[in-house]
Amino acid sequence: MSSFPWTFSPSEFACKCGGDCEPDMDRIRHLAWVLHAIRERTGGPIRVNSGYRCPEHNAKVGGVANSQHVQSRAADIVVDGANPRDVAAIINMMMIEGEIPNGGIGNYSTFTHVDIRHKPARWDG
Repeated sequence: MSSFPWTFSPSEFACKCGGDCEPDMDRIRHLAWVLHAIRERTGGPIRVNSGYRCPEHNAKVGGVANSQHVQSRAADIVVDGANPRDVAAIINMMMIEGEIPNGGIGNYSTFTHVDIRHKPARWDG
């Protein structure tokens, strides 16, 4: 896929199980668009720690059964040089302002979860 949007690579969203599982690429493209907007707002490179997870890998890493990761709608990200809680606050503001769709934001000590579910969800991990 040479024309993947906004300088993200499909491999950044691939399941880390090592198998041949396939995410929903339309959802991944939408997620990449959201991450691109977040990158533009924060001004820093974004590293995707976890994108799509097949159900087996999701269970192995302790994810909930109905995880947005399994549905190709989530990424756990790190913005270089930024505190994850600050990143979550920026994403929340972008959602409130309508810059990106309102979805899920999880605050964790080493990363920020962002997803494109169809309703707001906020939590601390």
